[in-house]
Amino acid sequence: MQLIYGVGIKDIKVPHRDAAYSRWSAMLRRCYCPHLWEGVKHQTYEGCTVHEDWKYLSNFREWAHSEPGFRHPHSCLDKDILVFGNKMYSPDAATFVPREINIALTFSNAKRGEYPLGVCLSKIRSTGPVYRMALNRGNLGRLLKDFRDVDEAAEYYRVEKVKHLSYLADKYRDWLRQDVYETLKDFDLKVQ
Repeated sequence: MQLIYGVGIKDIKVPHRDAAYSRWSAMLRRCYCPHLWEGVKHQTYEGCTVHEDWKYLSNFREWAHSEPGFRHPHSCLDKDILVFGNKMYSPDAATFVPREINIALTFSNAKRGEYPLGVCLSKIRSTGPVYRMALNRGNLGRLLKDFRDVDEAAEYYRVEKVKHLSYLADKYRDWLRQDVYETLKDFDLKVQ
């Protein structure tokens, strides 16, 4: 048996470039490789752990092959769609989702600054500040709109983000487990 990132146990032989092994080792790296957390992009992984059962490749691999989204080439292992803010990769909380959904659920808290999610100061005019709401909608393009009131901009962002996540849930319906689909359809973004 081979130890991966000091905690993962490669207890089975797998083919070269095995998709389950690649995803398992990437998950372990995100959780147990501290130098990865130094960049702003990966700070969200600090404090993340892996369920004891998933420290064994055989257990993770068996679970992964039972997940509907696993076989899709651009799927991502997500740990916190079902349990918002979750810090443990586990069979109960994790799922495979299309990359487009995974990106849409990235909130960039570390880079956001002092304004609410999806809002920045665009310019200051003689009549007062102008706040820009920006929402990246993948292939649908970026939605930009200016507001005089920061709270109006934040609320517009919230409504549009929820609509976009509902659209993505419908678009990828066949990929998703029922509980993940329902979570995306009922998603309520708390703008801070």
